[in-house]
Amino acid sequence: MSPALVGMGLLEAIPEDSILALSDPEDSDGDGISGMPRYVFDRLTQTMQLGRFGFKANHPSVLQQSAAAAFFDMGLVNDLFNPEDEAVEVNATVLKQLTTYQQLAGVPAARNQLDTAIQKGFQHFQDSGCQDCHRTSFESSHPAHEELDGQIIHPFTDLLLHDMGRGLADSRPEDGVSVREWRTTPLWGLGHLKGITNRRIQYLHDGRAQTLEEAILWHGGEASRSKNRFKRLKKDERHALISFLNSL
Repeated sequence: MSPALVGMGLLEAIPEDSILALSDPEDSDGDGISGMPRYVFDRLTQTMQLGRFGFKANHPSVLQQSAAAAFFDMGLVNDLFNPEDEAVEVNATVLKQLTTYQQLAGVPAARNQLDTAIQKGFQHFQDSGCQDCHRTSFESSHPAHEELDGQIIHPFTDLLLHDMGRGLADSRPEDGVSVREWRTTPLWGLGHLKGITNRRIQYLHDGRAQTLEEAILWHGGEASRSKNRFKRLKKDERHALISFLNSL
C-alpha cells in the first residue's frame, strides 16, 4: 500500500529529541512497549539521520522519500538515486518543488471533536493504550518554513519502530529492521480517505484489513495489550472508538 501523504512537512518538523524521549528499547517501565528509532543514511547530507517516512522509517526527509518514490516506483532517475550515473530525469529544481508542495500541504481538519460520542471514543482510545504508540500531540519546529514552525500538532504517531507480532510480519527484512517491526502509522486524516478515492478503502501496510476494527485486531506484539483491551470493550464502546478514528 502507498503510505498516506498527510502532514509530511509537519512530521518532518517534530523535534528529534521529542521522538527519542518516547523510545524505551529495554522496556524499562515494563509496559510491554519499546519503540526503536531507526537511523538511516541521508543521501543529501551524507550523514546518518533519524528515519521518519515509509512503513519501516526508511527515509529521513520528505526530499529523500520523494526522490526514492520517483526512482523505485516510477523509474525516474534523480540526483539522490542514480546508481548507473544516467541522465537525470527529475532535476533538482523539480524535486525541490515536489518536496515543498508536500511539506506545505495542509492536514485535513478533524471533525466533530466536541461531540459527546466522539469524546467517549477518544477516552476509550486512551484507556485501551492506543496512544502509547499513536501519540496524540507534539510541538513542531521547522526553521526553513515558518508555516510549519511552532505548531501544536496531532499526528497520532511516535515515528518509532515497534514489534507488531508474527501476524503482521512480512518477508522483506531491511537493514537493522526485523520483518515484525513497523513504524507507527500516523492516523490524522484517516476519516477523510473515503472522500478522496473511489477505490475500496484498505488498511495496514499490505491492505489486508477491510475495516478499522479488522486493522486493530491484526495488531500483535507490543500492541497485544491494547488489542485485548479493545476486544474487552462493550459493543457500543468499540463503536465509539471507531467513530473517533473516523472523525480524524
